[in-house]
Amino acid sequence: MKCKNCGANYRAKEEKCPYCGTANPRGLRWKQEKQTAEAEYARVSSEEAPLLRLRAANRVLNRVLIAEAALFALAFLGVTAAFFLTDAAHKAGNRLNETKIEAEIETLYASEQFGALYEMMDKKDLFGQEHYEASQMVLLYSQYERFEEARLNLFRAAEEDDVDEDDITWLIGRMNDVLNADIPAYPELTERNRAHVEAYCADVLAFAEAMLGMTQEERAVLQQDYIPMDEENTLAAAVLERRAWE
Repeated sequence: MKCKNCGANYRAKEEKCPYCGTANPRGLRWKQEKQTAEAEYARVSSEEAPLLRLRAANRVLNRVLIAEAALFALAFLGVTAAFFLTDAAHKAGNRLNETKIEAEIETLYASEQFGALYEMMDKKDLFGQEHYEASQMVLLYSQYERFEEARLNLFRAAEEDDVDEDDITWLIGRMNDVLNADIPAYPELTERNRAHVEAYCADVLAFAEAMLGMTQEERAVLQQDYIPMDEENTLAAAVLERRAWE
């Protein structure tokens, strides 16, 4: 870009002109966006770490159960029976502690600890219509979390001057997920969840305009219920060619 003061050319990510020292608003915005994305990703990652360990443990357990089912049919039947008994006892325990569980869900929701809320609901098998708002919210949050990760990956790739079309295509897909807020099991947004979704969407659209340089027409494509592959490829190519982050 060209310095408005001295006319020198330099990288748009610089915070000031290296020749005359004039401040560069775009460079300052880049630094602020990158720091914000890194901080949010670190926060989300710290919340999600226990959940990731739980998911990994569940995958290992599932493989063990499948192997036992193939080799020991009778043992499998015993484990299945024990599982149903445990599940029934678990649900009975949830009913007995319903007030406590509802209070814990509300506390985590109110403090926007959606990663911890997901872990708690998954552990206690609370997903469903009975906890509609919380179930919907943690799944919406998971979509926003994937956008945060894709955005941070772009910042990191841009620092290495190694952004490719696959990076942009993946990012566009995650942005479209957030903007559509489509959770088939919980299709109607609650009032509180809508407020969070609106904030997430505002963040995505501001990023699309400021860091990807998307035009109003391109942002309209981004907000479609479904982006056809040819339109997604065209949009990704335009963003990559423009390289507004530089």
